[in-house]
Amino acid sequence: MRRSGMVNLRDHTAATLTFLLAVFAAAVGSTNIIRFASDWDILEYAIALQDGEGDSNGKLVAFLNDRRSGAAAQGCSDLASRARMAIAQAGFEAFPPADADENNGDGLAAHAIAAAAARLACNPLDGAAWLQLAKFRLRAGAPLEAVAADLRMSYLLAPSEDWIVEARLDFLMSPAGFDLAKLMEANFNGDLRTFVGFEPIWSIAGRFVKSDSKGQAVLQHMIDVQPDARRTDIRKAIDRLKGGGP
Repeated sequence: MRRSGMVNLRDHTAATLTFLLAVFAAAVGSTNIIRFASDWDILEYAIALQDGEGDSNGKLVAFLNDRRSGAAAQGCSDLASRARMAIAQAGFEAFPPADADENNGDGLAAHAIAAAAARLACNPLDGAAWLQLAKFRLRAGAPLEAVAADLRMSYLLAPSEDWIVEARLDFLMSPAGFDLAKLMEANFNGDLRTFVGFEPIWSIAGRFVKSDSKGQAVLQHMIDVQPDARRTDIRKAIDRLKGGGP
């Protein structure tokens, strides 16, 4: 299964690696070549996770344990920092919150937070990384106000792109995120307004049908204030999906 929210790394081939290693050998010396090779190892594993080939929990734990102390010390390669965060997310999501032994719950939570923080140390303008940090910290039991501060940075830096609006809605409309949504009502309603007002009808209907009663209530409120024609089309799409239609 392909994991959502992960940068597509498949285009970076072995030929690219060979070429860049040759350039590095001439330009920057052996220390940076070793660092780049380590980054490539991380990229390869992130690609495997993206393609559904590296989902063994045991392999995840072994990979993360081997690199647990190095997340912040690997440099600021853009793709590598994204890949480390994606791998940390995979490990974090592989175990339920109650799994809090050294290798699983608590350790992987700390690793995920460290990977997101390292990404943001390299690129503090990455709105998606701020969202990931908020998700990781909420799962780890951080105070809601602290999580909200991270999430506000996501809203500030990536206010209305459709891909991150939907990712934030996934987070805030989840059972774990609803208390946070209440704390951030203005931001949350802004995402809802953007989503219901501009996204394709079937995307809205699909989210409505898949949401729990709380999620349906907030979506219904936003659907009700749409122009007549759009409101009617959304309701028809919801009815069709509820009836088993496409």
